[in-house]
Amino acid sequence: MLESFHVQNFRALKNLTIEKTARINLIIGGNNVGKTSLLEAMYFLLANQAEANSLESAFRFDLNNLNFWEGIYEKPYQISVGGVVDGLAKAIVRNPNGSYLRPPEHFGCAIAINIAPFKLANLQSQYQAAYSNGVKPQLIKLLKEIDPTTINFEPSQLSGNVWTIKIENDSQYPVDISSMGQGFTRAFGLYCRLLASGREIALIDEVEIGMHHKSLPVLWSALHSASEEANLQIFATTHSNECIQAALNTFKNCPEMFQLIRLEKTESGILAKCIPHEYAKAALDHDLEIR
Repeated sequence: MLESFHVQNFRALKNLTIEKTARINLIIGGNNVGKTSLLEAMYFLLANQAEANSLESAFRFDLNNLNFWEGIYEKPYQISVGGVVDGLAKAIVRNPNGSYLRPPEHFGCAIAINIAPFKLANLQSQYQAAYSNGVKPQLIKLLKEIDPTTINFEPSQLSGNVWTIKIENDSQYPVDISSMGQGFTRAFGLYCRLLASGREIALIDEVEIGMHHKSLPVLWSALHSASEEANLQIFATTHSNECIQAALNTFKNCPEMFQLIRLEKTESGILAKCIPHEYAKAALDHDLEIR
């Protein structure tokens, strides 16, 4: 578990500290305040070497790779990313001369997820990865929490290389997953990726993208269950008040698991303010803007 985090001179983040994290952390703030950059800095520290070297595509699409890395490395001063992971201090430092101070092992304890709308073709590969890791019983258990009628599911070949996933429930015939609703489909894909990854920390950018607000409670229920089932810590970003409200409602009976991390632009740079569940819930209940 990432217990605290500090980043200096990484993209727009000049000197930002998160002193304490929770099991589930939702990062909020205005446009261009550095939410995705914060996830990238965490991934840079927590990913394995190959993943860290492909940081430009972890959360962003159609970005010129050279421009991305120049935006980090062209600066003539020290860049540092560090934190406490499971009680141990970890850090990566790049000096102005280009030399690195890097820990002996590059961790590989985090998974990066850009939660653009799932494509059916991707669901099959995600399911196959999960199935290969032997987590199907866990998947069925989690899906039952969303739809108690779920009994089983199996991949089904439509034609050629086109596959889908059939959900078996208490109806007479299996149901194609595409007819189960966006919340169920999104939850299925998330479960597959989170359970199959074997990672300890999930970094999810723009968690609400492509989802109707009525599906957000299902999404957060999925994240909550997956976090407990796979012992995962989660950091996610959002722009949506409905998404924040759904998260707060999901964790109302276990508020210690959840906090908001609000990024704010100040004269001295971007700062992170941690907002415990009870304070965030009170603010929303009184129609106060906390995004």
